[in-house]
Amino acid sequence: AVLVFVRDRKAFVHRIFAAGMVLLAIEAVIGGISFKAFNADGVLYWHRIRLIDKAVIPGVWLLFALAYSRINYREIILKWRWIVSATFIIPVALVTIFWGNVFKGEPVLDSNSIWLIPLGWSGYLFHLSMLLSSILILMNLERTLRGSVGHKRWQVKYMVLGIGSIFAVWVYTSSQAILFHTLNTNLTLAGGWVLIVAS
Repeated sequence: AVLVFVRDRKAFVHRIFAAGMVLLAIEAVIGGISFKAFNADGVLYWHRIRLIDKAVIPGVWLLFALAYSRINYREIILKWRWIVSATFIIPVALVTIFWGNVFKGEPVLDSNSIWLIPLGWSGYLFHLSMLLSSILILMNLERTLRGSVGHKRWQVKYMVLGIGSIFAVWVYTSSQAILFHTLNTNLTLAGGWVLIVAS
């Protein structure tokens, strides 16, 4: 994030990329801290904080996916303004305004020493919005890759593979949370590893 920002801080796509990487790093750090929590209250506290940071990430990366490697990115963002606004507003509202309904009950430590946190209706909708946002990001990155040619395609494909792998894992983890109505804290670790590989 720092290298991209220092290279050209005036470019909109570089500022968005840097912001997205910083938010992903904060989410990974908070996820790491949550592994140090030894009791249910600590696990619940750190995962609530993590979800607040995670709520902002899809909107930033959707902006990046719409602007990356496109000359007319302002027009594209203007066309997508309602969807971009929704990717910012809905997840943030679900984990802040409806804070008390994100989780339902206390975290449970299963036989493999993994914390499982039951989701309330707000947490369920939050993960549904994460799933839809991740699909939108992947869809726009794929469109950018398809639209590139020659040497540009060679450069674009690495960015698409890196960011695409992050959000492909988000599709998986969100699907798991939706399917089981439970947040598996062990999947946080997968997100951290994928962030390292993608970077």
